[in-house]
Amino acid sequence: MKYLDGGVLSELLRFLIVGLFNTVFSFGIYFLCLYFGMNHWGANFFALLFGVVIGFRGNGVLVFRNYKTSLWLRFLLSWVVIYVLVSCIIGFIIDEGVDGALAGVCALPFSAIFSFLMQKYFVFRR
Repeated sequence: MKYLDGGVLSELLRFLIVGLFNTVFSFGIYFLCLYFGMNHWGANFFALLFGVVIGFRGNGVLVFRNYKTSLWLRFLLSWVVIYVLVSCIIGFIIDEGVDGALAGVCALPFSAIFSFLMQKYFVFRR
């Protein structure tokens, strides 16, 4: 029951809370960029920049209890991978005829899953 006694479940709950805060602001940036005519790659990039800056400290300290600022490069690398994967998913959804804004929302679960796994097992691993 290690995973249910405050370990992974507790981390996942904290990750979702920090992620909700970060997502609200990141999506605001994403939608604003789309509104001004930017394509989904550019909009996702600017939203990602905001998310990376806020997410590194929020997830490192609040979620994974890791205060090492030396992990910044790993965090950035993980988000490069996540950016490419999620942008491809958004592109696929758009190719299926879905609006860019809605495609971004549809890709959110993939982004959250990729992010949690990359941060837990690559960036902030113990």
